[in-house]
This record gives sequence, structure tokens and C-alpha cells, in this order.
Amino acid sequence: MLSTEEFIKSQEKEETGITAFKLNILNSCNKIIEDTPFMVKNVPPTEAQIHNSLIALDTNIRMLEKYYGVESKIEIPKHYAGSQDVISFLEDRVTVIGFMSSMIFNIVKYTVRLGRKDDEAKEVEKIRIYFTRMKNYIETGYSLHD
Repeated sequence: MLSTEEFIKSQEKEETGITAFKLNILNSCNKIIEDTPFMVKNVPPTEAQIHNSLIALDTNIRMLEKYYGVESKIEIPKHYAGSQDVISFLEDRVTVIGFMSSMIFNIVKYTVRLGRKDDEAKEVEKIRIYFTRMKNYIETGYSLHD
């Protein structure tokens, strides 16, 4: 099995200068996974249970936002018409494990592909959105809670 560092390095087309940012975000995600044994009981963690992991991930995302000059906002994209967006729809239907795993999956996905596919600012915003919605869910039980 590849280490996180080996994985990130294997994903880079060329040195982009953001490898360290990516590695820090993925390591923070790994820490959240390691700190969540309560998920087997399908009970949302309290903020205190993963407080330091959330702070570390938030800090690393803020550094990425600063690097790209991005000021992220949580907005439901216009292409999701209706009374709920997809994340809220799934939040009501999947287990705690499923919800948190899907948020972490998306944070990792957008972090790894950053600089390789879409506009970097949009990718960084997506990373922030998935993080914030996961954090809100942990703290309040609802991902769109302010």
C-alpha cells in the first residue's frame, strides 16, 4: 500500500508547487478517519472527539485558499434546482459513516486533482464546501447549518 506522500507524488504530472498543501490536506483527512472509531456505532462524533483533526484540516484548507487567493462561500449551485441540493438529500438518507466518508472522499478527490482539471479557484472552493458541510454536520447534525 502506498503512503499518502507516495500517492500524492504519483498523482503529480509535474511539480506544481502545491504538493505540500495536498499532502497536508490528505494527512488531515487520514487523521479524521483514524480518530473516528465512533462511526462504527453510526453516531455522529462530537466536535471535541475530532476537534484537533478538524482544526488541522481547516488550517490546511485556509492555507490553500490563501495560496490561490480564494475566499470560499457555501452556496448551493444554481444547477441544483429544487428545495434540496444533493448533499442535503443524501444527508437525510445515509448513515453517519456514509455521509462523513462521502465528504472526505470529495475533499481528497478535489485536492488530488487540483491543478490538473478545472479552474483551481473552483476546486479550492469545492474542498472548502465539503469540509464545512462535514464540520457543520458533526457540530449540529445538519450540513448547511451556519
